[in-house]
Amino acid sequence: MRKHLYTFQIYNMILKKIRNQLNIHCRMKEKIEQARYIISRYDTYIESTQTKSNLYLALNTAIVAGIITLVAASNPEQLDNLYPVILGLISLLAVISIAITLIAITPYLKSVSKKSDSIVFFNEVSSYTFKGYAKKVDNISDKKLLKDLNCQAYSLAIALRGKYQKLYYAGRILLLEFALLFIYVILLITKSI
Repeated sequence: MRKHLYTFQIYNMILKKIRNQLNIHCRMKEKIEQARYIISRYDTYIESTQTKSNLYLALNTAIVAGIITLVAASNPEQLDNLYPVILGLISLLAVISIAITLIAITPYLKSVSKKSDSIVFFNEVSSYTFKGYAKKVDNISDKKLLKDLNCQAYSLAIALRGKYQKLYYAGRILLLEFALLFIYVILLITKSI
């Protein structure tokens, strides 16, 4: 009877240990999925910065083209000294906004990982041979994969913050351009009255 009790206790201990290992494994899988989800969200936000950048570039290009057309078609003797100053300022702001936008859409090529052993970061992956990369993917543990995914998510967050900050300034400059254009139009209308 005692032997069966002892065997039953060992069986319960082993079963408990297996359950703990399964729980740890399940939690690790959940963490990996969470990290992948975060990376996916950041990728979506980065795509939205591209869309905003395209809009800012199109608007600024249209403004510069409109100013060039306006200046080419106007008679300099009929305009006050204030008009060229306003148009010049708007053009300068448009060029600055374009430059900031172009900097914002420049690809982010840095990783916070100090080692070059990532299987996620494209700049590091491209340095492997295909066989070397496939071997790394096959041999990576869940713990190292989670660390790599978290490193990638953190790197994307840094890149995203930089892109959004630059687009914030480019957008504010664009608003200032529109305000100056509004003033210019008002001046033209009041002069013709």
